[in-house]
Amino acid sequence: MLAGAACLALLFAGCARVDSPVTAETAAAPVDLKICISNINMSKDSLDALSSFYLESHPEINSIKWEIVSDDSYYNLLKMNLASGQLPDIIMVNGSNELQEWGGHLIPLGETRAASALDERVLEGSLWNSDCYSLPIMYEEVGILYNMEILESAGWNRIPATFQELKTLCADVEAAHRKVFINSYMNTSKMIESGLMQMISMKKHPELYMLVLEKNNQSRIANDTEWNELMDFYDLTLAYGNRRPLEISSDLARNYFAIGKYAMIVNESLDGFRYMNLSQEMKDKIEIGPLLLSDDEEKNKMQIKVIRLGITKDCSAPGEATAFLDWLAYGDGDSPLRDIQRGKLAGWLANDRTTIGMRRTVPSVMVEKMIPIWTRYISQEISRDVFYEEVSASLQDYAKKYNRR
Repeated sequence: MLAGAACLALLFAGCARVDSPVTAETAAAPVDLKICISNINMSKDSLDALSSFYLESHPEINSIKWEIVSDDSYYNLLKMNLASGQLPDIIMVNGSNELQEWGGHLIPLGETRAASALDERVLEGSLWNSDCYSLPIMYEEVGILYNMEILESAGWNRIPATFQELKTLCADVEAAHRKVFINSYMNTSKMIESGLMQMISMKKHPELYMLVLEKNNQSRIANDTEWNELMDFYDLTLAYGNRRPLEISSDLARNYFAIGKYAMIVNESLDGFRYMNLSQEMKDKIEIGPLLLSDDEEKNKMQIKVIRLGITKDCSAPGEATAFLDWLAYGDGDSPLRDIQRGKLAGWLANDRTTIGMRRTVPSVMVEKMIPIWTRYISQEISRDVFYEEVSASLQDYAKKYNRR
């Protein structure tokens, strides 16, 4: 079974304390740090536990508080905070596109141990103006989660590897009188980003195609093989999925999947379930595989989403904040995330599983422009042809307003 981040509760119990490798600034009184991020698959309780673990051996910091904002409104909230002069101490900036917009409000982190030690393929999404302005602190494998008990009841002892196999599995699960997909498309931006990154990773030259999209130089997307495979995949999830997917939250969908009501859930990570109060028996039933858009198994790569944090120029304690991020990203000594940074990440890199998602993200503004179009398509208000026309128009509008030549 492929695994994402290791369970923090288990790691807390076995970690040996060592001093932080980065010396924090001496403060007259303990400082408070505020971190603002959008939805990730680690729960608020787990993030708070991570902070508490660090604080036990760092009295120079009074508190580290996490604010979690929905993906759809995250960057709009940051812009409001910027306008009022109240940016949080630490913010999430996932990828080079976001750094181009926010890098001027961040301090450089190129002197940290993490920036010196991490693989350049991972750090690429943290670079702006030839320096490192964010640090990758968490990694999530994003794809399709399967309940193997339900698959076995439908005659399957493995997860599918291609789109055609996925179609067959859907029919077999339905024939076994079990529910197939639990879809949560309320967080439409998550659906768009995951789908587009999977589609782009299937291109012969993913990096080049990302630039082509940003400049609106792509060929007619209605005639594009990978775009049609993307839409075929989502059509399949809708055809075999629950009603009103736009009204189902991620938490509710995870709960339905966790109690064994559905065979599959898409755009998810194992991490979202490792921090739920599940029995070991249920955890053992869950397997993860990539989003299956293609009938070519080699093209269906697992997306690895990188969570990157940067420190704002408004930070009240940049030394303490830098030490904390370096501890998270470097994965050394007592870090509960060491298993990810030192173990799983090394494995992904060695096996050349560095899909484009490890280096870049779809620009958040591009995703925002597509949200109402995808929403209307999911609710069956527009056809695929109209969808393509409106997406093309949104890409043209993006290129005019945000294109950086």
